[in-house]
Amino acid sequence: MNCPVCGREFCLKHFDKWWDPEKFDWQTSSWKLAEYCKQRFDTWWDPNKYNWQDYSWTLPAHCSDLFDKWWNADKFNWVTDSDILVECCSKHFHKWWNPNRFNWKKASWALAKYCSRYFDVWWDPNKFNPYDIWALEVYCQEHRSKWQEFAKLCKILLDLKEQ
Repeated sequence: MNCPVCGREFCLKHFDKWWDPEKFDWQTSSWKLAEYCKQRFDTWWDPNKYNWQDYSWTLPAHCSDLFDKWWNADKFNWVTDSDILVECCSKHFHKWWNPNRFNWKKASWALAKYCSRYFDVWWDPNKFNPYDIWALEVYCQEHRSKWQEFAKLCKILLDLKEQ
């Protein structure tokens, strides 16, 4: 939405002049509110209108400090945005962690990189992506005794797959 005062899109300075939740295009522009209007979060936030499917990632990326206000495990798009959640909201790990919803295939590496201090909570060799062993080697050396057998097995299986 363009500001009627200055003409800029999503102008925070004149937010009250252009903001109308009934006329707002929630489907295509939800992300812009998270990115440009975070300071007015309490005014615009509507979890029932926000486009969670396409723009869940913008909430952890731009509003991680408001996590308790927006977090909804049932609405969050775990499939596409688990990695961004881990990267930006690791300090809230115990509030969002759900091994059954988490996208292990896409975001195992992020757990190793950003949540190594919670290794004993999230580690599951049956779910961790074998292609992300590199992340364990780089970020989880202190837990090596717990994952080294898994890594050896994965290397053998991946080598066989490449032959």
